[in-house]
Amino acid sequence: MQDRTHKSRFNEYQDSTIINKCEQYAKWTLPYLAADVERTNSTGRVVVERDFQELGALFVNHLASKLARLLFPTQYPFFQASASSDFVEHARKRGVDEAALRGMFSRMEMASNKRLFLNSGYAALILCLRHLIVTGNVLLYRDSEKGTLTAYGLRSFGARRDGAGDLLDVILQEFTVLDSLPEDVQIALRTAQPSKYVKPDTKVEKYTRINRRYRNGTPGYEVTQEVDCIKVGTPSWYPVNMCPWMLPTWTLIPGEHYGRGHVEDFAGVFAKLSALSESATLYGIEIMRVPISYWSGPKVS
Repeated sequence: MQDRTHKSRFNEYQDSTIINKCEQYAKWTLPYLAADVERTNSTGRVVVERDFQELGALFVNHLASKLARLLFPTQYPFFQASASSDFVEHARKRGVDEAALRGMFSRMEMASNKRLFLNSGYAALILCLRHLIVTGNVLLYRDSEKGTLTAYGLRSFGARRDGAGDLLDVILQEFTVLDSLPEDVQIALRTAQPSKYVKPDTKVEKYTRINRRYRNGTPGYEVTQEVDCIKVGTPSWYPVNMCPWMLPTWTLIPGEHYGRGHVEDFAGVFAKLSALSESATLYGIEIMRVPISYWSGPKVS
């Protein structure tokens, strides 16, 4: 039996009910977090629908910034590295005492802390927290070679978890243009669908799969890619704790594939605030429409 494509798995994993709810949560707060990248205007800009009030955006941005400062402080390292007793004993045999070892770990902590803030990494972390607060889900990718972090929203990926909440499978959907792909991939696409891939700026769907696999009894994640159902690149495998792809959640109920955001806890308040703000706006527009018969000022000739 032929293996299923990443695109078919992505369509299966996506939950329209959850996406529709998160679209409403995003509309009350930060609409671009759940924007449909395929809905664009004539200039190519993604269309977003905004609410009549801005308090939701204010609350989310404030909470995200506060959490970022708390979890990833800029003044001192946000984690501590330590050595096991076996490591300390091995270092002593090589002429490195505990004081020198602590100094080495301290320098490593400082270097790692500085690396987080390179290439707009801190801004990506704040965006990640915004996704978690509003939708409860985000896919985070750490590129070690470029030193960058990228946060993907709920519309861009589909996921499956086991009963304990451990990640089993993730499919990421991205969009690129034909001209940006390697030459051999362009030839393969033009050969497979010559009528579709004519212009260099033709939009192409790219899918990345992060699938839980075992190697020699060790659990890890195999990463593969497809471009419009054509396999590209070489599969890679990472141990669980070293995988550059992470899928954190705000609140995850065991047995569910997707998490729940903080905004969901206050959905009723946001709904009332939105309705009141809309009514107040429409009322303000109506009272400005003063009939000319009520005008008591000087006549204009």
